[in-house]
Amino acid sequence: MSRRELILDAAGGLFQRYGFRKTTVDEIAHAAGIGKGSVYLEFAGKEDVFLALVEEHERGILEGIRRVASASGPVEDRLTEVALIRPRRNLEEMEHFPEVFEILASLRGQVVDRVKPYQDDCLGVVVGLVQEGVRDGVFRVRDAREAAHLFY
Repeated sequence: MSRRELILDAAGGLFQRYGFRKTTVDEIAHAAGIGKGSVYLEFAGKEDVFLALVEEHERGILEGIRRVASASGPVEDRLTEVALIRPRRNLEEMEHFPEVFEILASLRGQVVDRVKPYQDDCLGVVVGLVQEGVRDGVFRVRDAREAAHLFY
C-alpha cells in the first residue's frame, strides 16, 4: 500500500469514528504509521485529505456506472440502475460519516473543482445509454445529451 493510500485509509477511519473536526493531521499520521511531515508531503492539509476521499467516492461511483452501463440487458433497466448508484453510495457514506454533507457544504467550491471531472464522465456514460436507447427505438429524444443531463 502506498503512503497516500495509508493516509487515506487512516483518515477515512478516523473521520468516521471521531468526525472531521475532531481529527487532526497528527492523528492521521499516527494511525497511518508515518510522521506528520509525510502527510504534508502527500496533502496540503486535512481538508485536502478529505477532498481526496471525496474523489475516491466519486471514482467508485463512476466505476459502478461504467460497469452497469456496459452490462447486458435492456437499456432502460441499465439506465434505472445507473440512476440508483449515486444515491445508494451517498446513503452508505451518511451511515458511516453523518457529517459528510455538512463538510462538503463548507468546502463547496473546492469539492466542485475536484469532482466535476468524475461527474462529467458519469454524464457521458448516461449520454451513451440514452443514445443506445434512441438507436434501439426505446427512447425518442431530440438531444441525447440534454435528456441525459435532465435524467442524471
